[in-house]
Amino acid sequence: MASLLTKEEKKMADLAAKKARMQAKLVAKARMQGKLVAKEAAKKAAKKARMRAKLVAKEAKEVAKEARMRAKEARMVERLIEKKQRRDAIILFRQQARDEKMVLKEQERAAKIEAKNVAKIELKNNAINRMRRVKDEMPPEFSVNQFCEKYIQLFGRINPYKGTPILEGDKYDVYAGIRGLLYELSPSSTQHWFQYGKKKSGEEIGPWFFANKELALVNNAYEWNTSTTAQKSAQRRHRGMWTSLPPDSRATYDANLFGPIPDEATLEQASVGRKIGRRGSGGIRNDTNVIVSEV
Repeated sequence: MASLLTKEEKKMADLAAKKARMQAKLVAKARMQGKLVAKEAAKKAAKKARMRAKLVAKEAKEVAKEARMRAKEARMVERLIEKKQRRDAIILFRQQARDEKMVLKEQERAAKIEAKNVAKIELKNNAINRMRRVKDEMPPEFSVNQFCEKYIQLFGRINPYKGTPILEGDKYDVYAGIRGLLYELSPSSTQHWFQYGKKKSGEEIGPWFFANKELALVNNAYEWNTSTTAQKSAQRRHRGMWTSLPPDSRATYDANLFGPIPDEATLEQASVGRKIGRRGSGGIRNDTNVIVSEV
């Protein structure tokens, strides 16, 4: 009985031992599976960490690259700004230089014009003063030829407008020049009121030095219009004699004594239809360098 129990117990013990071994195997297997799972999890975690690290590194690289590109763009922008500033500075400098040059040229031009005007005024004053000198030497009545001879006697053969001597071989007509200036200084002549067809005004009108009553009557009869063939014929037939006017003749002019003079309305009407800028249009001149006016 005892031996049977022992066998049974032994069997039970074997079964228990077998069960224990199986449980141990299961535990070992579970452990192994746990290790495998842990290993796989660790492997996945490591891989994920590596991938994350790579991604972070890549992102950092992209950020660094972007930063370098932005820095490069900033340098390029800075260089462009500097280049534009230099270009603008050069443009400004050149513009200032051009402006200064233009101002200098304008000043030089103004100085030349001023010098020319001063010279012109001096020529004008000298021309008038010479005519005044001859006027003071003339008798109460005189002819154009007598006046021209006296002028040449006092000043020689010179251009009456410029005062320059007439050289041998020059084609300049001294008598015509003196005669033209005489007419310009006489309110009896259309040349006194018109220059190349244009009505004079203000300082363009010369002083009243001389009068020719016959000439004034003829011009007045033709209403101070452009000389026609009939008018020129009448002027030749009625040349009359010239006389000197007193210094204050503008204020004390006696039309009965010296001949009629045109009023403003007559001059305006006479200026209609005149050919501007041409000889024979009421303003014949032998020299156009001097505009004679009152001094």
